Amino acid sequence: MRPSAAQLLAHERLELVAKIADTEKMYVPPSSFPSLPSSSPKYTQAVNREITHKSNILAKERDLHAREAAFAQKESKLQTIPSVKDSEIAILRHSTAETTYASLQAERHTLQSTHHTIVRDAVSNREDELRVLVMRREKEVAAAMARHKEEIMEATNCAY
Repeated sequence: MRPSAAQLLAHERLELVAKIADTEKMYVPPSSFPSLPSSSPKYTQAVNREITHKSNILAKERDLHAREAAFAQKESKLQTIPSVKDSEIAILRHSTAETTYASLQAERHTLQSTHHTIVRDAVSNREDELRVLVMRREKEVAAAMARHKEEIMEATNCAY
């Protein structure tokens, strides 16, 4: 299992604290060199080593603080991602529902217009059939009336 960034930073802090403790143990204050004058080469070397070591430690601390700040910034960005993604999902679900509703409404409208067209065509066909039947019946009635008139005419002609 890989260690997390927080664990790595904690481990580096522990190492840094251990190095600082070792440095403090090695540190010999100038007062402990009563026999060495402050211009002695050993004294100057010891002071220079200590200054270099302290500057190295300060540089590492600054680097560590910079890494911690970068890590905290990345962590805060990562914590906002789920809420952003949740809001995006909610927006997409809403738009999907709206699109589905609009699609269903359009389909319903299409079905209604198709149904109206089918009914209109059926009514028109039935009207045509009835018109043909009425005309046929009118012809039959006209023929029957003409026959009846002829019969009446024949009957009146025969009577005279």
